Amino acid sequence: MWNLFCDREKKSPSETEKLENPVFVPWIMIGAGCFLRDDLAKLPFLTMCMKESLRLHPPVPTAIRCCTQDTVLPDSQVIPKGVACLISIIGIHHNPTVWPDPEVYNPFRFDPENILSRA
Repeated sequence: MWNLFCDREKKSPSETEKLENPVFVPWIMIGAGCFLRDDLAKLPFLTMCMKESLRLHPPVPTAIRCCTQDTVLPDSQVIPKGVACLISIIGIHHNPTVWPDPEVYNPFRFDPENILSRA
């Protein structure tokens, strides 16, 4: 949630209004005031904001994986089986070939319609 708070400063006024507007995010006390995982389906704009915040500030910036088979990269280089590879998650999330305007906070990247067009 800290990421969401920090990214709020980067949002345009219209995005902040959408986040606070009950039409987009019904800030209703659900149950006894606790949100459940199923309740996020009722808050689509908040979900999009959380995903975009995690894209910009991933909690795990890198991962290490061991190749289980020889892997050929697009430039024809081969990563041999058994080699440990460091994957830069933050590098992927800020890569302009993967995400257009990667430094811009845009929760609509995770609009369900946009997700289907990226697949």
